[in-house]
Amino acid sequence: LTYGSEVALGTATTYLIPNSGITLVFTSTETWAVASSITFLGLAPKWGTADVTSAFAAASATTLDWDFIQLVGKCSATEAATVETGLVAFATAYRYTRCFAEAIRQTTAQSFAVWYAALLADYLSFTSNVGRFSLYGGTAKIVSPVDSSSYQRPVAWLAAVEFAKRKPQISIARVLDGPLNASIHDSSLNLVSYDERVYGALTPGRIGSLTTFANNGLGVYITQALTMAVKDTKYELLQYGAVMDVACTVAYIKALQLLNREVRVNADGTILEDDAKTVEAELNQALKLAVTDQGMATAVVSVVDRSSVIRDTGIMLITVQVDGLAYIITVNLTMGFRSAA
Repeated sequence: LTYGSEVALGTATTYLIPNSGITLVFTSTETWAVASSITFLGLAPKWGTADVTSAFAAASATTLDWDFIQLVGKCSATEAATVETGLVAFATAYRYTRCFAEAIRQTTAQSFAVWYAALLADYLSFTSNVGRFSLYGGTAKIVSPVDSSSYQRPVAWLAAVEFAKRKPQISIARVLDGPLNASIHDSSLNLVSYDERVYGALTPGRIGSLTTFANNGLGVYITQALTMAVKDTKYELLQYGAVMDVACTVAYIKALQLLNREVRVNADGTILEDDAKTVEAELNQALKLAVTDQGMATAVVSVVDRSSVIRDTGIMLITVQVDGLAYIITVNLTMGFRSAA
């Protein structure tokens, strides 16, 4: 719960709750005494799939630079399918982006087990093309930088902020960077929000969450930078996809510069070796500057196909392969006393 300061209404019959857009209206027949209280439930505005389609169309049409998408409001697997269609369309149009979405929230009548069982069942068969869609479950108490009040907010908000703050190759779950400015415990140190360390349910379902670590205080961290890509693929980790997006963008821009450019060919119409090497060198240099020199990958290599008959088809085939970084997911320690020599 979040409490505000006392407000004297005087003779007013309405009260606008600050920063909410909600106005309380009191009737003249109501009588109030000290310690009286009223309660009500509110539902936040919720987008529909048609709204997502329209928003994506507008984002696709703009010439402004933007990085990723954060969907505010719970997202079902059915709605996620519409979002995924839009993300694939962006990539097809050479705009490589990713989306952070909020899972359904736990109701007051649900236990953690009932809540996450329903969530996992909903997304059981959903997959995202090269992990462009990420889903985060649970909430945390976050301090607002605007008014310093504490609000219970979806974990997806934290994930999106961390992604925006970091270089593409840096995992939003990197423990080295310290705990998040958030809490999943109440003032009595009772756990009140989902903790992956305690329940261990969402990670196997490719759904992001928050976690604590044993013997490490109350600090919370993003459990893993997951996406909804097929399990056991590189794209299951957000940072791999983010790095590939950078490489794709650079390769695309360099490929544009090849359009209508002349190259020499062999007698059979295939590209001359020296010209193929020139194209590779130019592309490799651009990728080196933007990707490997920025610490995003170990290496990036492009190869021009020597068998394509460019003279007849006008088509140049180029393969680009990224040698990605490795990420430490598990550490196994073997401890013991050292024996005297």
